[in-house]
Amino acid sequence: MLQDEISGIRNGTRNRAWLEEVRRKFPNSQPSLGSLRQERVLKNNQSTYVFDFKTPDPTGHSTTEMLLAVTDSFGANTLMLGLVVRNKNKPSANVLLSYPNLEVIASAFNNSTADTPSAAAKVAGSDIETLYNGSLILQIGPGTIFDGLDTRRFRHVPITQQGVFASKAASDYLDGAVAIEPQIFLVGTEANKLTVTIPTFNSMSIEPDNTDYELVLCVVASGFRVQGGSDLARR
Repeated sequence: MLQDEISGIRNGTRNRAWLEEVRRKFPNSQPSLGSLRQERVLKNNQSTYVFDFKTPDPTGHSTTEMLLAVTDSFGANTLMLGLVVRNKNKPSANVLLSYPNLEVIASAFNNSTADTPSAAAKVAGSDIETLYNGSLILQIGPGTIFDGLDTRRFRHVPITQQGVFASKAASDYLDGAVAIEPQIFLVGTEANKLTVTIPTFNSMSIEPDNTDYELVLCVVASGFRVQGGSDLARR
């Protein structure tokens, strides 16, 4: 069923149906295909990460974040929980992972390579799997849309090839994207709150020992942006 939904997005049929729904929700608007992306730096033993799609990461706004303007609305029909191994010196030149790929994670650790990951890199690659054993809650305004949705469904290991392609986590932009039901409307003037909760343990070690790197949790919502949608939603 999930593959059928993603296939519908890939060939455009589900996007067209969702576009018509967004137009009904916001009459006289001109929705544009787009995405929202928000990022939070992962920390050892931190169990909760909150995304509102409007406030930049308190550790510093990333150039790869795409946030919701207070004047706009956004209708999302897919959601992704991805990972980025971010090089702080090249913060916008990193692969968005749809699963904990040790070949990529290894680059963030001292004396470590994709072919010969260090012991610390191996531990991090294993410990970060806790992300996909957690849950999420989505609240929009006074309502709760998702309550205890498992994060396991967002872990996606695509078919890869040998060589350089093995270090890439996705073959196209929909790898790791999950078709969500109910589909959601985010409004810039409302309180949108997506809380990701992951189980932690005392020996958890996911922070790179190379201070030029950090592991980042990315939430990507794809669908249609409605400029001026906040005002339309109040009518």
